Amino acid sequence: MNLEWIIEGLKKPGKSKIGLAKALKRAPSMITALLSGKRDLKAREIEIIARYLDVDPPVTQSVEYAPEIRTAFITGEVAGGVWMEPGLEFEPIPTTIAIDGRWQAEDVFLLRVRGTSINRHARDGDLVLCLNAHAAPRDFKAGDWVVAERQAADSRIETTVKRVQGDKRHGFFLMPDSDDSRFQEPIRLGKTDGEMVVVKAFVLEFIKKGTNF
Repeated sequence: MNLEWIIEGLKKPGKSKIGLAKALKRAPSMITALLSGKRDLKAREIEIIARYLDVDPPVTQSVEYAPEIRTAFITGEVAGGVWMEPGLEFEPIPTTIAIDGRWQAEDVFLLRVRGTSINRHARDGDLVLCLNAHAAPRDFKAGDWVVAERQAADSRIETTVKRVQGDKRHGFFLMPDSDDSRFQEPIRLGKTDGEMVVVKAFVLEFIKKGTNF
């Protein structure tokens, strides 16, 4: 891909290689390698770079990424309404699964659904394939399925999977998707009444159980 749009964008006031590196969460040396042709530009980086430079990303031919068979780890469980003390350990479980080739292995993980907090979409025991938010090519928006953490004033943490609704002007909310009466209240993202709710990852795929015996 022609990188002239990046070079020109870095000439704008307030833009720099160091700032671009921070936006990408990479070392400044990576930007130097990229602009010198020693490193390829990854598809997921284009939108992040365009957003930092405040330019429209170049129009490129769409690319299909073949899934790759990899080992991902089940790193924990999500159960809406269940508060846990920080530091509780979960022994990661290796699982072989097909994963979009765009994502780095360390940024992809699995969580097991427990309970009925999203039972209209995922049942107890189903898995969700997740991408760390910092590795995603964009911020969350309405309609996205996400993994969010809600931290109480006493530092207890609730991890939940929900769909995002709302906008930047009026605020974003995590919407219930359950027929359980305990899980019907929307959860506001951000800080509210001493609680902090943040998006930690995007849900890439729901992996549903089959027959139970």
